[in-house]
Amino acid sequence: MKTISHLNYSERRNYFTRESFFTAKQLVVIIKNSDYGEIKLQGHSLTDSGVIVDFSLHVAPPIGTVMEVVIKRHTGVLNKKSVPMQLIAEHPDGDFELVFLN
Repeated sequence: MKTISHLNYSERRNYFTRESFFTAKQLVVIIKNSDYGEIKLQGHSLTDSGVIVDFSLHVAPPIGTVMEVVIKRHTGVLNKKSVPMQLIAEHPDGDFELVFLN
């Protein structure tokens, strides 16, 4: 069986460009709210202040809504216990910004 280090250039390129390959920048954000239930979204741009999520497949809650959030990466769950976050802005590309509440 070949390992990644034994693949030729073309095989490596195919391996790392597969659509199913989960990159380090991609996140799964699970939002829980009593009014909206549980929503699983794709996210990106995780920072110390928050995360940007894509609501394109769901109806977004109103700006200012506070939600309980669990963030997962390809390496596993970042926070096992949900944390409160607030939806604060909609970006021109349709993404929404969630910030951590202290």
